[in-house]
Amino acid sequence: MISRRAWAALLVLTAGIALMVVSYLVLAAPWGFPPESEKFSNPRLAFAPLLFIIGVMIAFLAAVVYELWPQRGGKE
Repeated sequence: MISRRAWAALLVLTAGIALMVVSYLVLAAPWGFPPESEKFSNPRLAFAPLLFIIGVMIAFLAAVVYELWPQRGGKE
């Protein structure tokens, strides 16, 4: 069975990946034709790359959550 700390780390990892996907596909990479048009080369949200970087940081924090969350019934 999966431990509580693994669930917490998986939840943090999922949140980070979700933020990365949304910030890249929805906010930073608008689709359209013609692709060389300035309208489709600029992100919809000016700080979308920052949100993507924050998503990467949150995803990497999943390992920190897993390591720092105390293991139930185990040795410290």
